[in-house]
Amino acid sequence: MKGNGRMDFNAYFDFLLNSKGAMADVSADPNANVAGRSIATVMQEASKPLMKNYCLSKLFQHVDVERKVKEGELYISDSHMLYAPYCWNFSVSHLMAFGLPFIPNIPSKPAVHASSFCSIVYNLLCTLPTISRVQRLLPASSSGLTGT
Repeated sequence: MKGNGRMDFNAYFDFLLNSKGAMADVSADPNANVAGRSIATVMQEASKPLMKNYCLSKLFQHVDVERKVKEGELYISDSHMLYAPYCWNFSVSHLMAFGLPFIPNIPSKPAVHASSFCSIVYNLLCTLPTISRVQRLLPASSSGLTGT
């Protein structure tokens, strides 16, 4: 960081390029799993602090999100990729209790039998690409979704 609180990209890039050990040990991404070091991995990792700062600044505009993160109530995994989610977490108990009322065109009620629960899970997996649009419309407590 420079004295003005801004990141010195050149210094950070040099740090990534010249540091010893696994790339995952020096990455701004706590979930990084890059063991090797090459110019390609350095280029991939170099933008993560900038994207993390950008994404968190947008997310923290929402009421209570910053407080929840700071107090440990909310954990944001892969915060450098908030606009490109690839990982979803659904509560199985929520699916069992409520079904899929939040999915357009195929809403379902809670499963009564194991076979209908399997159908709910199948439908959920088939519709994951549309979930992000639905999730933005519903309060988190009504959908049972947590994800990045």
